Amino acid sequence: MPPKPRLPRLTLFTGPHCSLCDVAKTQLAAVRQTHPFDIVLWDIRSPPAGTSDADANKWRRAYQYEIVRGVACLSACC
Repeated sequence: MPPKPRLPRLTLFTGPHCSLCDVAKTQLAAVRQTHPFDIVLWDIRSPPAGTSDADANKWRRAYQYEIVRGVACLSACC
């Protein structure tokens, strides 16, 4: 049997108290019903465990003063 294909992964960069992020999460949940993908929520002020300091600092510097709400990165290979 061939290996199961990996699902695309979407990383949603969020911030605390982000109402637009809440809307995006709701809409993404609906899309996942018909188009499966993995989702990672990344709070730029508290990055996921295992994140390198360099990556955490990169995103914090990019969005610490102005968070572009609901920025997402979709990758089919990661």
